[in-house]
Amino acid sequence: MARWWDEWRLFGAMWRSLPTVLRAQRAVGRARQLRSQGRQLEAFRLALPACGVLAELAADGNPGAGAIIAFDAVWLDELAKEVGQPQAAREELQTALKVCEDIAGSCPKLEPTLQEYIAWYKHRLAEQSGTISH
Repeated sequence: MARWWDEWRLFGAMWRSLPTVLRAQRAVGRARQLRSQGRQLEAFRLALPACGVLAELAADGNPGAGAIIAFDAVWLDELAKEVGQPQAAREELQTALKVCEDIAGSCPKLEPTLQEYIAWYKHRLAEQSGTISH
């Protein structure tokens, strides 16, 4: 019985966070447009907090936010490097790595695809911490 209740609580939490996820996703979409217009700094200022929200929700187990941050963290990291703040997306990269590892562990069909992301996140995080050189 407790398991049934936990599933409904998780569903309720996901439902309540849906507007937040959608707002953050729209902000990332707008940031992508700004970047493509050559407005990287504006894009970064919009994308970083939006991705931060997504990373927080993903860390709390929100699958929608997890799916978005798992792939958009690469984009955010590239943008952060473009604006001269290469460490700015570290938390998002850490969350994206965990999300990808969790999904790969629970869904063997996706593991081969996610291994590329996992390897990239691990390499980038090691690079940021200075354990590997360029």
